[in-house]
Amino acid sequence: MITLPTAGKIKVYDALRPTKNHRGRIRNNEILDEFDKEKPVCMFLQGPSLENWKKLDPPFNEHSDCVFASVNNFEPVDDILKKINRRVELLWCSSEVRYNQTSQNINDFIKNDGILFTSITLWENSRNRDISCNISEDLKNEERNIIFSDYGINWLNSFTSFIIVMGVLGWKKVYLFGADGSGGGYYQEGKFDYGRHETISQDTNLLNRDWEEIYDGARQYLKIPYLVPENIINVNNNTELTCFNTITEDDFRKQFGE
Repeated sequence: MITLPTAGKIKVYDALRPTKNHRGRIRNNEILDEFDKEKPVCMFLQGPSLENWKKLDPPFNEHSDCVFASVNNFEPVDDILKKINRRVELLWCSSEVRYNQTSQNINDFIKNDGILFTSITLWENSRNRDISCNISEDLKNEERNIIFSDYGINWLNSFTSFIIVMGVLGWKKVYLFGADGSGGGYYQEGKFDYGRHETISQDTNLLNRDWEEIYDGARQYLKIPYLVPENIINVNNNTELTCFNTITEDDFRKQFGE
């Protein structure tokens, strides 16, 4: 059993299981066949420690053998990656609010061959006009570049759902960047504001307390083949998320070249 901020105690299976629209599978995952799952995923959140990476030139070796991913928006991350002539390749956005904030950016991203991960529930609700979000209309001609999943979407936050889906799809290692926890809020630039301190604090407490049980359940119920907990690594000098293995930013740069 895990304890959710708004729903009390709930079984791990109930937190992970897909909605009725999902039918127990990830749709369109064949578009990832071109990716080498041996390459680690570098997954960027919008924590304030992104500023550290923005100041580095270059932040990574230009030939870093990684797949770059982001959650909810890719612009601050692309500002970092353009220094090495790379860009975000995989983007997760399953929130009505976040899509509405960044819809034009997401449209540009997917039309330039980026791959979007989103929720089947969000898509269906948009198509049925049950919500004030036009994702299904905006991207109706781009479904070939969209992966649909609802695993964990009812109860878990976006980046943990993204980790679980990466595991289900066969990736073997995930590095997290900007996963700072509740200490500093989310990175803000211009009109984008990625979260309230209260929400981030709740997520931090949930993950620090229950992540091990959540991920054990995910590996069991969803048959995650390779991504073991030891290979989900938070690259961070000062994080409040204690549930993941952590290495310093300098140690990461030594592994992947400076």
